[in-house]
Parts: sequence; C-alpha cells; structure tokens
Amino acid sequence: MSIRCVFQGFLAHGLGRKNRLGWLLIWHATVWAIWNSRNDVTFARGTVSVESLVNKVKLSSWKWYLAKNPGNPCSFYEWEVHLILCWSR
Repeated sequence: MSIRCVFQGFLAHGLGRKNRLGWLLIWHATVWAIWNSRNDVTFARGTVSVESLVNKVKLSSWKWYLAKNPGNPCSFYEWEVHLILCWSR
C-alpha cells in the first residue's frame, strides 16, 4: 500500500459504506502516524523514513480495524495484500 494509493482510494467516488469507512480508517491511521513521527522528530530528535511511516500506517490501521471488528479473521498479511477484501467481508 503506497501513500498515493491511500489518497486515491480515499478520494474515490461511488464507494459503498464499508469501503468509505475503510478508507476513512486508513486516512486516520495516516494522519496519526504522521503526527507521531513529527513529534518524534521534533521532541526526541528522531528521524523518519517514508518506509517506516507506511509500515506504521499499515500496522496501526490493521490493529484499529481488528479492534472494531473482532469477529473478522483478517491476518496482517491479508491486510497488506488484500486490504479491500478484508473490510468487504
């Protein structure tokens, strides 16, 4: 999942409710990861790479999704490879 793919999906029109909520989840995870990385750089003098930022988005969005959908057996691998299939179940 690339950042470009995330934003194109988020801005897509004609999506069903589950897809819109899924893209909204990805958007929130993206903003959260950027905010936390900014704080790390600003206050802890850390560094951030695009790859680590994308990985943070993937992991936090998957965890948030599972917390909201405890009966959905979506593995992290499925989340990375077949994201839309996970939330359309």
